Amino acid sequence: MLPAEERGAPCVVGIMCGPRAPLETALCWLGWHVRTYDKLGTQFNPPADLLDAAVREQATEDIELADFVSCAMDCSTLADPRDPSLRTSPTTTAS
Repeated sequence: MLPAEERGAPCVVGIMCGPRAPLETALCWLGWHVRTYDKLGTQFNPPADLLDAAVREQATEDIELADFVSCAMDCSTLADPRDPSLRTSPTTTAS
């Protein structure tokens, strides 16, 4: 990634943005430069596993040069709390 004064447009780095990278796609439509790091890959970049030291080093360099960094949480981590069977029923009191 080029420094801000050399690239002419703002730059976003998407971390764990998912294969569709919706925020990064919207910013691309607005003229932003986009770099993504997702294990599944995106339309902007091939798969990038952040457990690989070389990928982490490149991501760190890109993040330092970026105007905006977007970090997304994996949606599957939120699935269990939404499961109704995990919720407790309200406690009733005897009269």
